[in-house]
Amino acid sequence: MKDNKKNLLAESGDTEAPFKGYTMEELRYQRAMMALRKEFCKTKVMQSVETLRPGSKGKGKSGGGSKLALAGKIASTVFSHMNTLDYILMGISLFGTAKKGIRLIRGKN
Repeated sequence: MKDNKKNLLAESGDTEAPFKGYTMEELRYQRAMMALRKEFCKTKVMQSVETLRPGSKGKGKSGGGSKLALAGKIASTVFSHMNTLDYILMGISLFGTAKKGIRLIRGKN
């Protein structure tokens, strides 16, 4: 099979280009780097959520507060860091979910 390919290349005058991809070692390194970045992001998010909780060390409060107030505080923090594109994508996602829910509620008529 390879001989046929070489013959075809030789007949057409083209040369076979060497492979210009990653080696297995480079692929493993890239995967390890991505896993490390994911862990850093996960830790950063968990630390920011921890500072939002009442009674956390970062706030200095001794506790208390309702869960509804905590949910509102977290939601306001999340929404304050979103840009317009995020709102559009979230709306599209919610529209699809609402559409499925309405179909489910209506049922088979």
